[in-house]
Amino acid sequence: MKVGIIGCGGISQFHFKGYEATDAEIIWCCDLRENAAKNMAEKYGAKATCDFMDVVKDPEVDVINICAMTNSHNQIIKAAAKAGKKVICEKTLGFDVKDALDIAKCVEEAGIWFATAYMKRYFSAVKMAKEIIRETEAKVLSVYARSFQPWSTMYDPDNEEMILSTNGLLKGHGGGVLVCGGSHILNLLHYFCGLPVSVFGQMDFAPKATFDRDANAMIIFENGSVAHFETMWHEYKKGGFERNGWDERLEINTDKGVINFATTKWDEPVNPVRLSYLDARSGEYTEYRFDVENPFTNEMIELNERIKEGSLPRIDHWDGYIVDAMIDAITRSAKTGELIDMIWPPEFLKVKDTHAIGK
Repeated sequence: MKVGIIGCGGISQFHFKGYEATDAEIIWCCDLRENAAKNMAEKYGAKATCDFMDVVKDPEVDVINICAMTNSHNQIIKAAAKAGKKVICEKTLGFDVKDALDIAKCVEEAGIWFATAYMKRYFSAVKMAKEIIRETEAKVLSVYARSFQPWSTMYDPDNEEMILSTNGLLKGHGGGVLVCGGSHILNLLHYFCGLPVSVFGQMDFAPKATFDRDANAMIIFENGSVAHFETMWHEYKKGGFERNGWDERLEINTDKGVINFATTKWDEPVNPVRLSYLDARSGEYTEYRFDVENPFTNEMIELNERIKEGSLPRIDHWDGYIVDAMIDAITRSAKTGELIDMIWPPEFLKVKDTHAIGK
């Protein structure tokens, strides 16, 4: 499999590293910054370019891996779809919900192989949690979910310069902590609970910031379950089970028992993810042990294998759209103070049962 990577910034480093665990060959590195593209191309023996169309037009490229800013996804994906390329696109799918729907419709019409890269679905503990639910034939009743990430300067009233520079940094992604951190948890909630039907949200912004630093929501799903969700950039330096400020966890309450898992700081993993299960009837408590792992590597290995065997990805364009729709609902609810009913477009409803959405 020959891969062209578009976007050679921070998050792309984990995609590059993940491919090292596969037999895929990186043949193009593209970035608007010439030096960034050249540096990665030199490392992997690839060609470098500042024009993504060089990658799209190359008939040798099997897969286009998009790690560019979110506001560029639409243009790149449409070009890749027209060329019939397979695509792996870093989250979030679109710059906003309308953009995400436009992308999903384009991918659907083109019929290309497409994966939205929500890497936390590839933690071994996440797969095991889903397996517990399936094996016990449990009904999910409620979920408490949080993603707290250390960024103490978000609350420093004297650090106006940092706030203003961050405004520009996040402009291309379309939001703050809800988009950059919370979207992963929303994808997990969709995975465990199904489609949301209504959302009530609240958001907090740093002074002079155009991005959110805290977002909360109560989400009701079509299976009757309720999720209580929060994501925050905070200043709790010793938070989380690793005591490094990273505090990301889910408590999944079912009619058969309770599942708890907590993630580790994914960019520098030194501990395995924690997972436990308490059986409601027997009272038996089980802790599961895993190796230290980087979910990006797991993700690249699985996607590479699925492409080779001709099977579809577990997280596709519609899964990406669903998360963007949840972000939009939380944002609108926070602005209006009202409960937002999720209204799914006919293009999605027509095909949702034919896709592995949330599976």
